[in-house]
Amino acid sequence: MKINRPFFPPIMPPVSNKTASPTAGTEKKSFAHVLQQTQEAASQPLQFSQHAQIRMQSRGIQLSQEQLQRLEQAVDKAVQKGGRETLVIMRDTAFIVSTQNRTVITAIDDRSMKDHVFTQIDSTILI
Repeated sequence: MKINRPFFPPIMPPVSNKTASPTAGTEKKSFAHVLQQTQEAASQPLQFSQHAQIRMQSRGIQLSQEQLQRLEQAVDKAVQKGGRETLVIMRDTAFIVSTQNRTVITAIDDRSMKDHVFTQIDSTILI
């Protein structure tokens, strides 16, 4: 008759309880520095990616100077609130904007908005 012996795993070297900090290797920025960067970004003009320009042209989307100013103000608000990828809805047009580089990524008209799912956005502004 064979007797089974209990299994004991081999002794492993101790594991350190220290874990890598999520900010390890990154520069710590002061509040004043972050505030200055945010203010500088807000002073930059709004840009339109090539994709957004093509979409606007193909969908017949035109913005008046007033609408462009309202869109820029909406992006400024999104930046202040910490938004990074923002959906801005203006009447019958929607814009996806990267607030980090102040660039309109795409534009969608009301016909294309039906049954459209917006993904990878973290904020929405209705203007």
